[in-house]
Amino acid sequence: MTVVDLKTCEYFFLPVNPLCVTTTTTTTIASTTTTTSSTSTSTTSTTSSSTTTSSTTTTTSSSTTTTTSTSSTTTTTTTAAPIIECLKGLVVETIYLASPYDLALLPSGYTYPCPSGTIGAHGCNRAFFELYGNGVYMADSLMNNARGTGGATTYSGKKVCTDYYNTPAYLTGGVWTGHAFSRYSRTVLTEQQAIDIAAAGGGGTTITVSFLAAMTTYSCTCDNGNLQPHKDVTWLRISTSEGVVLYNGCISGSNLYTIDVCHSET
Repeated sequence: MTVVDLKTCEYFFLPVNPLCVTTTTTTTIASTTTTTSSTSTSTTSTTSSSTTTSSTTTTTSSSTTTTTSTSSTTTTTTTAAPIIECLKGLVVETIYLASPYDLALLPSGYTYPCPSGTIGAHGCNRAFFELYGNGVYMADSLMNNARGTGGATTYSGKKVCTDYYNTPAYLTGGVWTGHAFSRYSRTVLTEQQAIDIAAAGGGGTTITVSFLAAMTTYSCTCDNGNLQPHKDVTWLRISTSEGVVLYNGCISGSNLYTIDVCHSET
């Protein structure tokens, strides 16, 4: 966990902010004071000419007083909720492969999760999707691959029906030698996105990821008036900044995916 200042923890002005964890530590210190008093012993003797002797003896006495006092020191530490650290730097990737031969080009650790029939089964401009975490915008999935242009303008400023020619070159050192119609999108979540997503979910470590068609969200058509988004060919991969895979699946019938962002996929 990263220690944050109170401004971050009061970001949403909630009575009890779920993003902040406050720990109070009290240290008690005890001290003891001892006081000792004593009385000395003296002896007095008297002798007379008639050889009579008398003596007086004083007995020694002592007393001890012990006083114990305590003092307390209280330290309050405010830290960010664990989910903020888990979300910050999270890598969201979407991939479409246009040829079975493209699989061999990908780095180790990239395991294809979709049915084999989905490879090479896409060629349109209706595959622009937006991903949301707990209802908060996370990333774009740009899988259009039919040289499209135009369309409505999205939240991130992109055009719904446009082909961005974004091959998976990022995964292969900047040069893509695979099929020209393969597509790849990658987004790294910022700290502000992490705070917003965490707040929307109440501070727990599980988030709900929505995969929404931009055509539907922005009420537009692509490919000469076609109304049907094409989503069942997109590979969704979510991992930490250290490369630990949290989710690896194929977008299919459901638009909602529950992911524990603080624990790796089992």
